Amino acid sequence: MTLPTGTAPAEVLRAARDQVAALHDRLWAGVSDDQLVAGVEGFEGLKAHLAAVEAQMLAEIDTRDLARKQLHWARPPTGSPTLLG
Repeated sequence: MTLPTGTAPAEVLRAARDQVAALHDRLWAGVSDDQLVAGVEGFEGLKAHLAAVEAQMLAEIDTRDLARKQLHWARPPTGSPTLLG
């Protein structure tokens, strides 16, 4: 198992992705019922943590207005019509 050398979000997430990728070609028929259930429970916990961290990061991106500043996305003026009506 290789751990990231830093704590940069992309580096930590890349290491986690690489660890999960090791399961991709596993022959699941050879895994016990208990291990399969525990694995799915582990995935659910992992997805919950990923979603929570992603939400925190997106909130900070919004706070810093990075979508406009770095991606050049514009916010519609207040009171202007939108595509969603």
